[in-house]
Amino acid sequence: MKKVMNLFTVAVFALLLVGTVNAEIIEVESGGSIYSAVQQAETGDIIELEAGGSFTNDSTMLLEKEIHIRSADPANRPEITMAGGEFRFDGDQGGVILEDLIINSTDPNYLVTMSPNFTAARIIKTVNVKVTNFDRSSFREDGPASGHIDSIIVRNSEYYAFNGGGYRFIHFGSIVGFDYLEFSNSTVSDFTESFIWSETPNAKEIVIDHCTITGLDAPKPAFIGVTSAGGSIDISNVILAYFEKGDGSIFDMGGFGTSTIRNSRYYDVGDVSYDWTTEEDFVEYEPSFADAANYDFTLPDDSPLLTAGTEGGPIGDPRWDPTTTAVDGENAVPGEYVLNQNYPNPFNPSTTIEYTLKKSAHTQINVYNVKGELVETLVNQTMNQGTHKVRFNANALPAGLYYYQLKTDDISEVRKMVLLK
Repeated sequence: MKKVMNLFTVAVFALLLVGTVNAEIIEVESGGSIYSAVQQAETGDIIELEAGGSFTNDSTMLLEKEIHIRSADPANRPEITMAGGEFRFDGDQGGVILEDLIINSTDPNYLVTMSPNFTAARIIKTVNVKVTNFDRSSFREDGPASGHIDSIIVRNSEYYAFNGGGYRFIHFGSIVGFDYLEFSNSTVSDFTESFIWSETPNAKEIVIDHCTITGLDAPKPAFIGVTSAGGSIDISNVILAYFEKGDGSIFDMGGFGTSTIRNSRYYDVGDVSYDWTTEEDFVEYEPSFADAANYDFTLPDDSPLLTAGTEGGPIGDPRWDPTTTAVDGENAVPGEYVLNQNYPNPFNPSTTIEYTLKKSAHTQINVYNVKGELVETLVNQTMNQGTHKVRFNANALPAGLYYYQLKTDDISEVRKMVLLK
């Protein structure tokens, strides 16, 4: 039995090293119909848009299955104009992953909503996506939707100018819950109300890391208004600046078992009082962005915020760092590619994967199950030379053995990790 398992493990590793294709790729040329591609796709398929192409959608796309839409080339993002319609969850099998895209709106709209028939979804995820000119929430329940979302993940993304409807970046009432919400390496600016507003007691884990959040205008708490039932919230390496001040604290949170804020800065946002479980290095400092009015939040070359992070690096969205980030606090150039063992391992439900690139490269961090099937792509974009970390949340996955892969044009490395439940 042991010999058979070893041979199986070798076979899985071989599949990962050469690249595994488990899903159909539906290619859509510039000007083609995304709606038709969504109708055609099955769960696990990838809708690949022509790099640099232009697309218009005026239809609501029902998400009764899990849909993955991405650019054919992450370095040349296509642009989708939403001229009416939205991504809309319906039933209990939905999910949406949007990757390497530019999305704007010419019609009052939400980006993702939950229909009255919605009961469950595995994931809402955007990676390297720029969203502009909507006038309503990015993610919102619509009507008497009642259900649960396993994971909401926003990484390496930008959301600007939601100026019309008086809504929030994320807006759930008291009947849509979520297990895990991550907002990392991203920027939000110009929302007419709160960043996150959720009245559900089922908010279990919120992680906000390396983000720049500005220009919120709220009569209610401008940053977070969330209730929980013993969950956790962890905020680190964040810049909060230039909020239109509302009544009371920008933190209106209740019921969390643990709440942490670390290595973060605020400026001109109003009342920041809250009884944190852990509060470390959360102080006022003007960020002096290059041109905030035009969404350029680059920090000055000599800003102390460039070394104020939890590991001595910059805080805020990394895209606004004007310098080349040093490796492990030194001006050394890494001499090789390294994929470190995840930590913690075994884990439940979250773990961190750290990797080092000896040069800038288009990089993928992929997670596979023991069948060699792709479970999730954590990174799929050009990354700078140096050491990077990415968080993997497996809340929606069964316990067992998984593999994670670092892949560039020059290398493919694989390691094991174990999920316990």
